[in-house]
Amino acid sequence: MQVGDGRTVDPGELAKLIGGAFLPLEPCKYLVPEPAHRLAVMTRFFELDVRECQEGGSVDVTADHRGVALWMPRSGEPSESEDPESVEALKRATGHYLDRFIAFNEELVSHYPTGRPFEHLMILAVDPGAQRHGLGSAMLTAHHARLDAEGIPAYLEAASLALTEFYQRHGYVRLPDPIVLPDGRQMHPMWREPQPE
Repeated sequence: MQVGDGRTVDPGELAKLIGGAFLPLEPCKYLVPEPAHRLAVMTRFFELDVRECQEGGSVDVTADHRGVALWMPRSGEPSESEDPESVEALKRATGHYLDRFIAFNEELVSHYPTGRPFEHLMILAVDPGAQRHGLGSAMLTAHHARLDAEGIPAYLEAASLALTEFYQRHGYVRLPDPIVLPDGRQMHPMWREPQPE
């Protein structure tokens, strides 16, 4: 499966793909409790992530644009608060769910590893009709090859225990402290050391 650079792909197209893939995940149910609003709000939110990674990170896409991975380099230093412009963009995207998204982001940031730079896999999404056909693995394998060659570790937050098993097959290990959302739902931070050939 060929994986290419998605930094010039229409961000709305990629956000729609992510929204459809992530709709059943528990964190999305916390962020937008009303099912009728969930897809539209989450898609607008994911478009912000796509644009951020297109500008300052990496966007990997499969050749058929049915899979996308968003990566962002992190310094390993304690993170500062969001700038007002980012908060305003988040408000436009999420409307009256803004407080939930701010709390969610703050909880994620509070768990970022510190002490050394790493790449953050913010999102790995595959179109529901194309899942379980190796697209996610192909994107990870392609990106990990570069990280391994450059000696860069990787970090992610798995949205479920079932997903941790998938990432473990790609060299990730679960970190001890889960991310607990305000309603008790959990996500699972994972870390991958660069692996020699």
